[in-house]
Amino acid sequence: MKNIQKPKQYNSFSKFHNKPLVASKTNKKTEKMPHYNNRKHYNDDDDFDVFDDEDLGNEYGNFKNFERMNRRREDSWGGKRKSTKSIKPANVCVIANFRSPTFTGRVGTAILESANKQNLMFAGSERRSYAWQKDFVLPESVSKTLEQPDVSKSRCYASSLYSFSQEHAGPQDSWIVTFDPMNPDLAQLKRLHRTGLVVVPSDKHAQACKKAGIKPQNIRIAPIPVNTEIFNAKAVCPSQYINKKGYFRIITSGNPLNRKGLEDVLQAYIKEFAPTEKVELIIKLTHLPKIKKDFAYEVLDFRKKLGALNSMFAKVTVIDYTMTDEDYAGLLASSDVYVAGNLAFNSAINAREAVACGLPVIGADYLNSISNLPMNSIIPVKTKEYEMPKGELYADSPSIKVQKLDLQGLSYAMRKAFNAKDSLRGRKAGIAASFKNTITWAELAKLVLPKPKEE
Repeated sequence: MKNIQKPKQYNSFSKFHNKPLVASKTNKKTEKMPHYNNRKHYNDDDDFDVFDDEDLGNEYGNFKNFERMNRRREDSWGGKRKSTKSIKPANVCVIANFRSPTFTGRVGTAILESANKQNLMFAGSERRSYAWQKDFVLPESVSKTLEQPDVSKSRCYASSLYSFSQEHAGPQDSWIVTFDPMNPDLAQLKRLHRTGLVVVPSDKHAQACKKAGIKPQNIRIAPIPVNTEIFNAKAVCPSQYINKKGYFRIITSGNPLNRKGLEDVLQAYIKEFAPTEKVELIIKLTHLPKIKKDFAYEVLDFRKKLGALNSMFAKVTVIDYTMTDEDYAGLLASSDVYVAGNLAFNSAINAREAVACGLPVIGADYLNSISNLPMNSIIPVKTKEYEMPKGELYADSPSIKVQKLDLQGLSYAMRKAFNAKDSLRGRKAGIAASFKNTITWAELAKLVLPKPKEE
């Protein structure tokens, strides 16, 4: 699948010296973003409690059901809407931010696609949050499902703990939820105590749920699946990003959020490597910070920091648009090591996809305990406790303690990987082979089906 937009790549930064980096527009007005085979892209593992559409935000507020929006439009214009009497009730309605290249969009879309293939009766209802993208094109089967009225018996929420905070699940509902298990917000977790099924990525998450008072029998552990048919060591890199000069590639990805630690990765890299060394840092973003929005949890000065890079520093490539899964998998496979600089992990889906492509991961020394990754794939870095100010972890977040990577340790880990590049390249196939999914999308779809009532 070809990209709909000519990508922008910043290999030489001399012309941006002391000038802000201008964001590239993701789409032209007449173009649509591509949908991605099976999954909704990769680039983050949670969303935030913010409505991100200037035109509709004032009218509809946060997280309104698209079906209700459509009904109001039809009623106001005297239109007719499909009667729900002719619609067969679905077993479960999946609620997610489908038009988002993040955890919620990926999971919601994948479950609906899997349900359609298995002829399961699933409905869908859209919500909007931080990474919602207006022109994000969904697979046809998912679009048709979302057009149907929600007359389901139960609901399945797919989001981070902090999204959809105005909604509460009941005994017949399920919630595929992510949050930082190292420093969980127990007050937020207690909102799930009435939920019939809480699905979490790791045992660490499950322990936090139990501590918050959620019944153990209502908790299931299911690491987020990775499509290894796409994410593997043989994935083909897009032609414009082929590593023609044989550079050692370090890659990191994510939205420009404070908790992603992209600033720390950039600082450690520039400090450690000289411009004469054959090394390259790829920073893969879905977009640059939204300056007009002035989100407290975004790295608002990240544009200026990237714009100030020049030939005096080691090579940095910035990619600031949404790729297809196939292209992103190829970019990962063409790299040598992935850096997870996060101050707080939720599902660690980015690290799981990198390992599936054969990359070792430089990250927090506790990363393996929350990501279900092979031990030989982690290059651990010590962390230290750091208190994030109010509103910087997610929208309206309290001041909270997180685990920040030691910068000196991060620089050392990058250098260690660079010095062992031949060995790492030789291990790529072995690392990819050691990655195993513990659950498939089809199994996850069946897991959230409501249990029949006992007679």
